[in-house]
Order: sequence, then C-alpha cells, then structure tokens
Amino acid sequence: MVMIAKNERANVRPCLESSWEHLDEVVLCDTGSRDGTIGEARAFARERHEAEKLIVGRFKWCDDFGAARTYAHSLATGDVHITIDLDDRLIGGAHLRDVAARFDADPELKVIAALWEGRLYGELWRPRLLRAPAEWFGATWELPLAAGPWHSQIPFLEHSSGEVTDLIRVMHVRNQSRGSRDLEIALRWAQREPHDWRPHYAAAVEALDNGDSVTFREASQRGLDLPLPDRVRVLFLTQLAGNAHMQGERGRAEDLASEALSYSAANPLAQLICASAALDRDDVDSALRHLHKAEEHPLHPEVAAIHRMTKARVEMARMLLGHR
Repeated sequence: MVMIAKNERANVRPCLESSWEHLDEVVLCDTGSRDGTIGEARAFARERHEAEKLIVGRFKWCDDFGAARTYAHSLATGDVHITIDLDDRLIGGAHLRDVAARFDADPELKVIAALWEGRLYGELWRPRLLRAPAEWFGATWELPLAAGPWHSQIPFLEHSSGEVTDLIRVMHVRNQSRGSRDLEIALRWAQREPHDWRPHYAAAVEALDNGDSVTFREASQRGLDLPLPDRVRVLFLTQLAGNAHMQGERGRAEDLASEALSYSAANPLAQLICASAALDRDDVDSALRHLHKAEEHPLHPEVAAIHRMTKARVEMARMLLGHR
C-alpha cells in the first residue's frame, strides 16, 4: 500500500488497522509533517512486530501531488500497489490478493478501479490498484498515467478505464475542511501551465466547492477558451449552467445548458436545467421532454436530488395546467 501524508497522525492507526493484515508492505511518504505522523506509523508497525513491513520516505513538497505520489510509488518493491490516503479506510481488504491476481491473468492490465465513497461526490470509481511502476500526473486531482485520458476520470463522465472491482471499497472519512489549499494549488498550476485545460478545470471545481463564484467562472472561461475534447467542453458548460441556475440567472443557465446538449444529449444535469427553464416559461411539454431525456441515463446522487425537485415541479405544473 502506498500513501503520501502530511500531519495526519490522528488517522494513522484507524487507516492501518483497516488494511495492515492484508498487505505485504506499506509505504508512507511524508511531505512535511510536524505532528509525529511518521513516529506513530513506526510505533504501530513495532507493536505488531513487523517493523520491516513499513517503508518510510520523505518528499520535499513542490506544489504537485502527482509528483509526490510518483516518488512514493518508486519506494515500493511489490509488483502491484494499492493507493489510499491516511484519511481513507480500506473495506474488503481480504479480497486484495484475489483482485491483484487479475494482473497476472492479463499482462496488458495496468489499473483496477475500486469504489471510493466520499462525502462530496457520493460514490465514484477511482483508480486504486496499479501495476508497478506507477507514474502519476496532475498537481491536484492527480491520476495515474496508466488510467487513460484525464477527462475520462471526471465525475459525471466515465470513472475508470480497464478493470473495476466491487470487492474493494475505500471510505473517505475526512471531517475537516481543506479550506482553499487545493484551490490555491490548482491556481498556481494554471499559472505554470496556462494552455493546459486540466488545471483550469481543477481550479473551477475547487472554487465551486469553496463558494467562490468569481474564481469559478474565471477558471471555467479560461478552460473554454482553450482547445478541448468535446466531453470536456460539455463538462465546463454544464458546470457553468448549473452555477448560473443556482444564482438565479435562468436565461444564461438555459443558454449554457443548451450549448452543452448540442455536443451531447447524454447529459442529465443539462437536460434538467433546460426543463426548469421551460417551466419558467410555462412550457410544460418541453419541460417533460427534457425530464424524460434526463431519466434515460444514470443519475449522479447530486443530480438525482435536482431530478426529484424538477420532477415535482413538472407534475405540479401539469396538474395546474390540466395536462394529462
């Protein structure tokens, strides 16, 4: 198991207790802790009389999570690595060896995704098991290179390439806010690489999470001004549409959502935004069409909540206007 950490002493034992017995080695790469994180991990290993199982590394922080993870994986000696953080808990660790055996069965397999249960985005598949050597990219929202195109990992789109397993889950338990840390990293990344859309996307999402609408819109627009894969352009447009809708800018929201749908109709959130806009015009038939189109696709938990509200509005409007 490979981890990077900073000032996570309180999470050391809960994390290792969830995974230790199922692992051949544990790599803990520290990026500048001052709270005794490494000491706590070493004490845990000694108590289990397996001090040699713990490999400790130190990485000089350079504003790049991808670089830190790549270095951490370089310290591991095994052929298959599982990556989690100290504020994660491994569920289903007893299945690790069986799942890892898939790499032996398929020499072309590079990544296996497992379910990540987080508080912000609900349930997502994230790359977790990696064939060595493992190389990562992205200053934040980092991903292993072997996982495929960066945009295929974004929420609301495809969540992994290659194999997936429902036998292993990773529960994210962080109960404290990271504040603006990740946003600041993403903005500095965007300054270093202004012609790469990925840092602008990361900055937009982090700004949205921090309630910073101004930075969100600026980062999104910078991303839209770059050459983009269609699916990424759809994502930027949809997020901007959702933000405009929440701000009460219904006309702008509908325009952005409609533009997103011109690239792909398989976009439940954009369909629901257009449905809501149609209801504002008392166009119940159009709202119903958009609602039905949204229901043709799996709904992310957050989108499902919007769907329920929109559906209730449609049903109320149909009743009031005498629609059958």
